Amino acid sequence: MNYYEVLGLTPPVTEKEIRSAYKKALLLHHPDKVKTSEKTISIDLINKAYHTLINDNEEYQKQVIFGDGLDIFNLADFEEKKIDDGVEFYMKCPRCRTESGIKLTEDDLIGGAQQENNEYEVIVQCGDCSLWIRVQYEEE
Repeated sequence: MNYYEVLGLTPPVTEKEIRSAYKKALLLHHPDKVKTSEKTISIDLINKAYHTLINDNEEYQKQVIFGDGLDIFNLADFEEKKIDDGVEFYMKCPRCRTESGIKLTEDDLIGGAQQENNEYEVIVQCGDCSLWIRVQYEEE
């Protein structure tokens, strides 16, 4: 269950929607309001979901474009990590917010890229959700 599901939301969402869903979830799952036999979500998890989403919401709304085509990112948006076989590039998925949800290796960049002049583009999917993005980069 991701943080959107904890609060009963589907992205994209506004700050107002996050705040409203947070209050509703607190009332719905508060230990004083729930019978012991009912399945509930912990207040700690609800608080963590709220604080994560409210802090990430501005960044999320700027990054994700909903419409025709795939969202475009630059390889510079990715973090770089050395691995045994070279380098791995990763970033937080803009949809499901999974850390390192989108990963690329040097092989992905070399083998799967479309080239036009000195510019390259590869299409990659998040490892946790169905989001596909386009990653653009230039030849070094």
